[in-house]
Amino acid sequence: VTSLASKCQEAMEPGNTSPSISPEQNLTKDPGESRMDFENSELIIVNQATVEKLAGGLISHYLPNLQQSKTALQELTQNQVILLDTLEQEIAKFRECHLVLDINMLVSTMLERLYMIQRLQ
Repeated sequence: VTSLASKCQEAMEPGNTSPSISPEQNLTKDPGESRMDFENSELIIVNQATVEKLAGGLISHYLPNLQQSKTALQELTQNQVILLDTLEQEIAKFRECHLVLDINMLVSTMLERLYMIQRLQ
């Protein structure tokens, strides 16, 4: 809550170049309230406690869903790592199988040639 509230307060500080807020901002005498002059000459007084409550409410509304999403993404990432490891193992098995087939074909070819040589003699 404090970090979001501080970001809101930064938006209200003089010198901020936010597109919707002009650089000429005036602070009222009450330290809990800020006065902002918008480009369309509207004057809005913002109470710091209100900003903090709104920020806290916003965070409490969205934080549980964001935490669930984070957990789901972590689980998906772990599953992806497991899947990649399994895929690498399957590729290695596939290559090994093809090597065995190539060796078998080579041995068969050699045996056929030996048999042909023996028949010729």
